[in-house]
Amino acid sequence: MNATKTRKREHAKLSASGAERWLNCPKSVGLEEGLPDSSTKYSEEGTQMHETAEYVLEKILCNDWNAYNTLEDEYIREYIDYCLDVYDAKRLVYRDAIAMIETRVDYSAWVPEGFGTADFIAVGGSSLDVIDFKYGKGVPVSAVGNPQMRLYGLGALWMFDFIYNFELVRLHVIQPRIGNVSVEQLKKHELLHWGESIKDRARIAFKGGGEFNPGTWCRWCKVRSTCKARTSQMLSKLNAILNLNREE
Repeated sequence: MNATKTRKREHAKLSASGAERWLNCPKSVGLEEGLPDSSTKYSEEGTQMHETAEYVLEKILCNDWNAYNTLEDEYIREYIDYCLDVYDAKRLVYRDAIAMIETRVDYSAWVPEGFGTADFIAVGGSSLDVIDFKYGKGVPVSAVGNPQMRLYGLGALWMFDFIYNFELVRLHVIQPRIGNVSVEQLKKHELLHWGESIKDRARIAFKGGGEFNPGTWCRWCKVRSTCKARTSQMLSKLNAILNLNREE
């Protein structure tokens, strides 16, 4: 089996994981710049589980199943099984199919200085599969219309499209602790069209322009607790509720 991986994780200014936020609230990029990443027991747990999954997958792709056979975490096992199922399905049809673990992908053709790390990529024939492992058990994450996954898909296309004649790109999110598996299948031209559609917004966000636009994407923003735009929005909603109660 062929396996390639990248160990070191770095973060782009316009990260794939933060894409929903900076696409909707470009001004937040400037406020977040220079601030340290926050760490919680949940994020630390997620990092540890990703590292374990990476290690076990690497061993398997080198034909060493000892780590898998002794793996105790059923959720990591479920993720690994899913990745292997996708990869094995390709290998049945395309003998030159390859799998890549924790791989840096470059989507800077669409987003200034944009790059990220894809958990698992399976390449073969006319299709490209990108899989993201979510260990959290909070809000279900959908792959459909997910900008993080689409940026990973663009980065993987950029890496391989000159070798393979891709027709389809499949983007997978697996969240085993809540039984969530979501897949978006796009034709290559559909994904490329989406990439072109976000170019202007990405440039504006990168330069610190645009407007503040509070929304559900504020959840993971580093300045959510001190953001004046978000505070103003919350106060407006509170006043609307109080006024409604007075009218009743």
